Amino acid sequence: MRVCGWEVFDVEDGCFDINGIVSVLKKARALTDKPTFVNVMTIIGLGSAVAGDALSYGAAFGDTDVANMKRAAGFD
Repeated sequence: MRVCGWEVFDVEDGCFDINGIVSVLKKARALTDKPTFVNVMTIIGLGSAVAGDALSYGAAFGDTDVANMKRAAGFD
C-alpha cells in the first residue's frame, strides 16, 4: 500500500490495544491528501483451543470454546 502512495498505519496488538486503534483512526481521519490504510493485526479465534490456527477459519466453535471465549471477553 505504501508503494502505491497510501498512508499506512499499523496496530500490532489489535486484540487488546484499543487505545492504539483509536489513536490510529484519529490520525487516519485527519489525513485528507491521500488514501489511508489501517492494518490491525489480530489473532483469529482468540480464546479458543485453535487460536491463531488456520482451523479457526470457517469452522464452528464448540460449546467449550464459545464459553471460554465469552469468559475471556468478560461476558460470562
